[in-house]
Amino acid sequence: MTLDTGLNDTGLNDTGLNDTGLNDTGISDAELIATTPGIPNESHQMEMTRRLKVATERLTDVTVTAGESADRASSRVLWLNVFLVLLTAALVALTVVLAVRS
Repeated sequence: MTLDTGLNDTGLNDTGLNDTGLNDTGISDAELIATTPGIPNESHQMEMTRRLKVATERLTDVTVTAGESADRASSRVLWLNVFLVLLTAALVALTVVLAVRS
């Protein structure tokens, strides 16, 4: 029996974070941005680019979810308005019928 930690082969989960909530370098985004690499190499820039990509994907997911939620809400409001218009028409018709009979 194996324990599912939710981590992939590289030790990261689908969001790019390890089980401690930090990324694979072990430093937070603010620390990564604030530091300058001691030895000029591409790994610092690559890590910043990777984190930007992960953040952009998360933001896109949230935006799409919010849009779908707004679409569902607008559909419900539309059908509620149709129902209220029908009730109003029925009320006017009944009022006219009562006025004619009186």
